[in-house]
Amino acid sequence: MSKYGSNKMYYGTIVAGAALSLAIALFSGCSDSLSSESASPKLGDMNEEKADRKSRTIQINGTNTALITTINGYSFSVQSSPARVEVLSGNAKVATFTDKCYTVSMAGPSRTFTEVNSVSGSTNMTTYSVTHGTWVRKLTAPFSIAVYNSNTMAQKEVLKQWLYDAIIANQNGVPDVLETAMQYIAGASAQTGIFNNKSVQMYGDATYSSGGDYNDYFQVTINYTNPWTKTDAPEANEALSLDCSGYMRMIWGARSNSSGSYTDGQIPLSIDKNGSWDNSNNTMTRTSYAMYANSPGEVIIAHTGATAMNQVSKLNIGDLVFFDDNIGTSASKINHVGMYIGQWTQPGTATSYARFISSRTSINGPTMGDYKGASLLNYSTTSKYTKTFCAARRL
Repeated sequence: MSKYGSNKMYYGTIVAGAALSLAIALFSGCSDSLSSESASPKLGDMNEEKADRKSRTIQINGTNTALITTINGYSFSVQSSPARVEVLSGNAKVATFTDKCYTVSMAGPSRTFTEVNSVSGSTNMTTYSVTHGTWVRKLTAPFSIAVYNSNTMAQKEVLKQWLYDAIIANQNGVPDVLETAMQYIAGASAQTGIFNNKSVQMYGDATYSSGGDYNDYFQVTINYTNPWTKTDAPEANEALSLDCSGYMRMIWGARSNSSGSYTDGQIPLSIDKNGSWDNSNNTMTRTSYAMYANSPGEVIIAHTGATAMNQVSKLNIGDLVFFDDNIGTSASKINHVGMYIGQWTQPGTATSYARFISSRTSINGPTMGDYKGASLLNYSTTSKYTKTFCAARRL
C-alpha cells in the first residue's frame, strides 16, 4: 500500500536469552504454588503449567482463591501520585500496577522497534528506533488499591499469579500493546483473522482517514450496548484506515485477547453520542479530547493549556499522550492522541528523548518517525509535537 510522502518499513528484534534469565531471577527463592516443584523453575516447567493456570478464575480486583502464606522473592511498594503498587525483585522493578488502570508495565526481553522513512522523490532514508525491555500488558479489570489494602497478603499472591503468566507470554513473544502498535505502520505485513465472526485483515499497513475507527479498518458493523445502544456501520472509503483515536482504540481495545488469557484484557469501547461521550470513565471513548477526559484509568499529566514537555518523567511506556495545537489560546482543546513508546537516543550524542507513536495525516498513517514533525515529547520548545504536548493518561 502506498503512502503519501513516504514509504515506511518496520522490523523488530528481541534480544535472546533475557526473558529466561528474568523468569529465573523473579521466581528464585519462591516456595509457593508458583513453583511447586522447583525454587527456580525452568522455562519448560513454566510452559507445562500454563494450560492449567489458564483454567483458574483469578481477578486482580476480585476474591483470591489460592492464598499462599509464604511470599519470597518479591517486595511490594505502595506509591502515590499516581496511586500504584510497584513489584520489585531486589532493586529491579518487575511491574507497576496503577490504581483504576488496566495497564501493567513490566520488565521483559529487550526489544528494538524500528521504522524506516523514505520521502517520495528522495533516495535518503531515515531510521528511527527505540530499544528497551519494557512490555505493556492489560488486566481484565482495573487494578484497585482499595482491594489490595483490604487484604494485602491475598492480593500479593494475585499479582504474582498474573505476573507468572505474563512472563511466559513475554518469553514466547506474544504481542503486547507496543508490538501490536507496530503492526499498522507502513511496510507491516498484512494478516487476516476473524473479528465479529467475519474474516478481515486483522493488521497491516494502515492509511490515515479523518474518522477512521477500528471498525472502518475492519469494515464491520459494531453494535454498541454500553453505555447506550448505537450501531456504527463502517465507511467504505475508510477501509484499512485509522485516525489518531481510532488507532489507539484498535491497539488497546479491538485487538485485545479477552478470551483464554488474563494477561491481556480488553478495554471496553464506546462511541460518541450527539457530541457528548460516556461520563462513567468505564469505556475508551471515540475522540482524542473525550479519551483524555472520560476514559478508564488515571490522568498522569493534567491538561492546563501549557506544554507538558518538562513532565515527561511522570510517564510510563504505554501511557496515552495528548496534544493541543492551540496551547496558550482561548480555543485551547486537545485534538491529537498517541502513545509513549520509549526513549530514543539522538545519533552521535548521549542525549535521549521520549518518542511517541500516533496516526497522522502528514505521513498518511501510524508513525513514530519525524516526517513533518519530530515524534518527540521533550525535544525543544520550537518542535511541533513537543510544544503542543499537553497531557497524559494511563488506561
